[in-house]
Amino acid sequence: MSQPPCEPPLVRVPAAASLTFRPAPGVPRVVTAALADRLDAEARAAGADRARVLLHDSDADPVHEMLLWLRSASRPHLHEAKYESFRLVGGRAVVAFLDRSGAIDGVAEVCPDRDLRVDPGRIHAVVPLTDPVMLLETRPGPFPAGGDSRFPEWSPAGEAGLAAFSERIRRAVPAR
Repeated sequence: MSQPPCEPPLVRVPAAASLTFRPAPGVPRVVTAALADRLDAEARAAGADRARVLLHDSDADPVHEMLLWLRSASRPHLHEAKYESFRLVGGRAVVAFLDRSGAIDGVAEVCPDRDLRVDPGRIHAVVPLTDPVMLLETRPGPFPAGGDSRFPEWSPAGEAGLAAFSERIRRAVPAR
């Protein structure tokens, strides 16, 4: 009996907002260094700032898991009814917590040996400290059409705004 390959072929998800892949149907989803390297190569070849491999089958699944590849910060946002958990796969990143006015309320480093959970209603942003960073994100589904991220009025958008925001967060990270 032959075993399925550890590194499944990736299929591009064409309708996704960012560069998104899904393993070929019927193949076990295993997060390995080779899968991370493949995502890195695909994202760099596409000139992307962010990319992901979906490890769940559909937007309707009760649990969503994604391998994220990030070169830039996520825009500060919240999810009113859902948590998110992050685990470091490669590189270095923090999750910044912000209050309703945009002031830094805390900064927590994402680590490979534990999950960092963001509770519902918390304004937060993932900020890479290395270029790139790879994270495993887990959150409850289903994923609603149009998404469930809510952006505060002050949340920076665009490359320049996010770059300035990222620099402000990086200055708040304690040296190690």
